[in-house]
Amino acid sequence: MATVSLHGEAIAIALAQFRREPDLIRNRAVAAHTALLGVAGVDMRDSAAIGFSFGGFAVLDLARSGAPVTAVANFHGLLTTAMPAKRGEVNVRGGYTGSGDPLVPAADVTRFQEEMSQVDVDWQISIYGYALHSFTNKDVGKLGDPRTAYDPLSHNASWQVAMDFLQLSFEQVGSSNRDEDLCILT
Repeated sequence: MATVSLHGEAIAIALAQFRREPDLIRNRAVAAHTALLGVAGVDMRDSAAIGFSFGGFAVLDLARSGAPVTAVANFHGLLTTAMPAKRGEVNVRGGYTGSGDPLVPAADVTRFQEEMSQVDVDWQISIYGYALHSFTNKDVGKLGDPRTAYDPLSHNASWQVAMDFLQLSFEQVGSSNRDEDLCILT
C-alpha cells in the first residue's frame, strides 16, 4: 500500500485544482478502481471504495462517475462537486461527517442530500455531533489545525455504521461477500 499525506498549504493547493477541474479527481479515481479490479482475486462484480478526507472526496466522485462499484463510504470528505451525479450513473453511497466540521458545512450536507435525492439514488449520511474534520485520525492533533480533532466515539461509531452499510449493500445486490471477505484499502 502506498500512502501520501498532504496537509496545510500543499493540500489546499491540490484541492483547489481538483475543485476547479473536477474531471481530474474523477478520472484518477476511476483509473485506480479499474487497476484494482484487474488484480487477480478481486471480484469485479462486488467492489466498494472507502476514503478519508481527500480520499472520501475521491470515492464520491468515483461513485458519481458510474463506475461499477457496489458502494462507497466517505469519512469526513468533501460532499459537493462541480460535476453532480446523473440519474442512472451513480451507485449506493454513504457519508460520515461531523456537525462541527468547518470543511464540510451544513449547507454542503444539504446540497449532497438534494443531489442524491434528485438522481434517485440509495444513500445515507451519518452526522456526528460536534465532531470536527479528520475525526477518525488518531494523529491529527499533531498538525495543530484547530479545524481538526480525533473523536474516538465518532470514529468507532462511524466505522461500525460503514461496515454494516457495506455489508447490506453487498447483500442488496446478491453478493456472496461476507465480513471476512471485505478487503479495505485506504
